[in-house]
Amino acid sequence: MSKYKRTFLKKRNKNTGGYAMSTPENMTEENVTTENEATGSADTVKESRMTVNMTKEALYDFLLFHAYSKFSGFLVNILGLAIVFLGIFSYTTGKVNGAGAALYLAAAALFLGGTPIQLKMRAKKQVVINKEYNSPAEYTFSETGIMIKQNGESRTYAWDHIERAVVTPKTIGIYYAPECAIILPKQDFGDQFVPIFTIIATQLGQSKVRMR
Repeated sequence: MSKYKRTFLKKRNKNTGGYAMSTPENMTEENVTTENEATGSADTVKESRMTVNMTKEALYDFLLFHAYSKFSGFLVNILGLAIVFLGIFSYTTGKVNGAGAALYLAAAALFLGGTPIQLKMRAKKQVVINKEYNSPAEYTFSETGIMIKQNGESRTYAWDHIERAVVTPKTIGIYYAPECAIILPKQDFGDQFVPIFTIIATQLGQSKVRMR
């Protein structure tokens, strides 16, 4: 029976919740050769690596995108703008005085500003207490999947388990579940941005990569 020097992907880790953050310090791109011992033939697998150090700014950027990409986030904005319009209309038609209009505007500010403020506070807290964000993580991207090494542990996500990728102003998010994503701050890609993004786009296809 022939044997192959290959590394197989682990099963998806069901215990990882929240957002698996990644902030990369760019590392060198490598060609990894696997050899079939029986035939002597060799296959070359291209890999790109980087080390991620999450920041509160990058995490906030992604959380904000995630919140407002859902219908609930869209609805909050609509309600906030509706209150502003109602307040202005009521004031100009004489239905409320200046104090009444101010109350409308205050209510609108709560709707429109509440979510960003909460997310900013959450991001600041998470980069301190969440072990997935508060220590460096090494990411390896290849044709087989994404391998993450952090705190002496490793896990691998096969491309078949990846649902989609999104590009925000400061990050690239790779969703492996509806509410779980690998977050890669753009500032940490360095000269590895093109190689890594090419692997992501090639493996997922254009239909699964959303540009903001």
